[in-house]
Amino acid sequence: WNCANGTNGIFQGCSSLEKIIGIEHLINSKWTSCNSLFRGCSALKEIKTDYWDLSNVANFGFMFGNCESITSLDLSAFNFTLKPSADFSSMFNNMRKLNDLKIPNYFKGTTFSSTFAGCSLLTDLSGITFEDTTPRNDGDNAGDGMFAMFSNCTALQNIGTIICRGSSRVMFTGCNALEKIEEFQFANSYVNYDNYQMFSGITGTVTLDINFTCTGLGPDEFIGTSVNNTLDEPDFTRETVVKLFNCLSKFGGNNSIGSTAHPLVFKPTVRARLTAADIAIATAKGWTVA
Repeated sequence: WNCANGTNGIFQGCSSLEKIIGIEHLINSKWTSCNSLFRGCSALKEIKTDYWDLSNVANFGFMFGNCESITSLDLSAFNFTLKPSADFSSMFNNMRKLNDLKIPNYFKGTTFSSTFAGCSLLTDLSGITFEDTTPRNDGDNAGDGMFAMFSNCTALQNIGTIICRGSSRVMFTGCNALEKIEEFQFANSYVNYDNYQMFSGITGTVTLDINFTCTGLGPDEFIGTSVNNTLDEPDFTRETVVKLFNCLSKFGGNNSIGSTAHPLVFKPTVRARLTAADIAIATAKGWTVA
């Protein structure tokens, strides 16, 4: 191979390609982008990474997108924290048969939109931290941050740590098997970032445990800026809801939804778990709980 600087989409759209001889030598230290490298190689069954060097790559967007026949992928030897401005959008998007993914335990980047969307056989991403590194200003669009990051990962049960500074819109849509998120950190000092239908489609009976934490939450963030974050769909544990209440700031001040906070509506089974003291945490900050 003599692709000294890397070439976006070398194999993009090669839908009948089943094998690439010498693929393990493809990527060297001069590469800065792997965007759409194998995108749409729907018949490709194996990607060997033995001698790859990803140390200077900052764009992984759609790198393996729609590689629908790959069942196993090992990227565990690589460091995905070297480029804090890296783009991981749709990196594994729609890898429908992928059930064995080995990746390092920390990712840093500015864009994680649809990173794992459609990976319907993945079950476990525990012990891994995904950090969105760039703070967003008020009013940024839904494509930023972690938009649809795990959407339709229908078998996914466990996720490690998520550090979110941008959008979480439809982040977990369709993750009906999700049981635990080790930590979800709201790490944003701005208001009005987008969380529309964050939990939509999590309607099963699986009890969902999320360790919500926050640093620098501005007034009326998260729930205060959207009526439709579908808190009423998942079967949250009591501990999850209490941690969420503790992340809320007082309603009022700089907000875009009027002078009255939208009610926090939960599934009846979840609402029944809450004590008067739990609800008082939210009401003391100007919120109502239904």
